[in-house]
Amino acid sequence: MKRSWYVLIPIMVLACVFVVTWSGDAGARDVNTWLRQLKDPERAELAVNELTKIGEPAVRKLVDTASASSDMSMRGWSVLALSRIPGPIADGALQRLQNDGAQPALVRTWAAAGRVKRARTAKELFELANLQGQFPALDRPLKKRFGELMGSSQGKMSTTEMLELSMKMPQLAQMVMEPVLAAGARPLVQTMVTAGDDNVRRQA
Repeated sequence: MKRSWYVLIPIMVLACVFVVTWSGDAGARDVNTWLRQLKDPERAELAVNELTKIGEPAVRKLVDTASASSDMSMRGWSVLALSRIPGPIADGALQRLQNDGAQPALVRTWAAAGRVKRARTAKELFELANLQGQFPALDRPLKKRFGELMGSSQGKMSTTEMLELSMKMPQLAQMVMEPVLAAGARPLVQTMVTAGDDNVRRQA
């Protein structure tokens, strides 16, 4: 009986290795299949959704496509997929694309816009707002994300944070005014007393 187990154990180990290897190969084939479909305007959105579901295992090939494809539309779709994949690996990939001076300005702008879209808090958006000087086309994505954060309990901004952001981005001043006034006098008084920026205190 013991001898039978000795024979079975290596077989079971080999079977496990085969399954893992086969699964990895299948995953790579799936990524390649969906990447090819980014060329097709009618299937590109579906391909982006499927690559997003695959997640981090798709990041490397998405970066390769975004940075080196001869088809500019495939680059754009690849950046969009990266912007939808959660986690630090996709974050880092987008930041590297954004900072890569060898990339076309359009690809770098798409990557920066993808990072704006991923901002989850006011603090993250503050940091990304500085990119607008380098990428003027970020004006619209920044405004859109600002509006989304204002309506989100997860990313809800304090009066001080909204005023700080409006100082960095004067085009947001009108959007900021309504929620700031709706919050009442107390948050404004608190901002006047506690804000570290003199300009923000004066604005309050």
